[in-house]
Amino acid sequence: VELGTQYSAFVDAIHGDTLLKHVDAHFGRTHLVVEGSIAGTKGSKGKSARLDLTERQGRIEDILGLFVQAPHSPMSGAIAFKSKAEIPPGKEPFLKRVKLQGTFGIDDGSFSKPETQKNVNELSAGAQGEKMEDAETVLTDLTGQVALEGGVARFSDLSFGVPGAKARMYGTYDLLNEKIDLHGRMRVDTKISKTATGMKSFLLKAMDPFFKKKKKGEVVPIHITGTYEHPQFGLDFTKEPDQAHSR
Repeated sequence: VELGTQYSAFVDAIHGDTLLKHVDAHFGRTHLVVEGSIAGTKGSKGKSARLDLTERQGRIEDILGLFVQAPHSPMSGAIAFKSKAEIPPGKEPFLKRVKLQGTFGIDDGSFSKPETQKNVNELSAGAQGEKMEDAETVLTDLTGQVALEGGVARFSDLSFGVPGAKARMYGTYDLLNEKIDLHGRMRVDTKISKTATGMKSFLLKAMDPFFKKKKKGEVVPIHITGTYEHPQFGLDFTKEPDQAHSR
């Protein structure tokens, strides 16, 4: 990754530690403001990088590109985030060593894989009771909190919307084996059976009366599982709608 920086730093020449007072970092279309240190810890070997990172006008494709092995980021869109990151010394791969905690928000997101974006488009069209070609095709207001450690990103209070539906979820994404395990609830503007076709639609129509109804639509338990290459989106039959709603 081509990185450009302007920084103000203090170097302790006796101990070899560096205090980063202020760093403006640029890569891709993303600008980071960073403070922190690269310093040793008493009683342990090596030095750890401890960084406070803030981004108000960045791109999610630039950030995800640092963590995925695929040649292209799985998602694109504008991002703002604030996080604390730590990279301790050691011989383990970067993804196993890096620790991160933060909050983020993504606007006007879209998926780079046509198959994944098609699934999102179909969901949006069904939630609005429209034909797929008539529906809007972007994610809106994708926000959440994430804690990354040991190569596993744990998401809490993850929420996103597509035209016609809004969801809140929690779960994990393993950066090492690329497995997804997210669960939560979704509120749709129309009947849930309209988000599917064929036999699946027939079965969901039979279940429509069992889903909790709200003024703005039905609330249903959902999951996103599978892998980065083959994500699977569906109803979460392992939880009752009321249980998913209470999360």
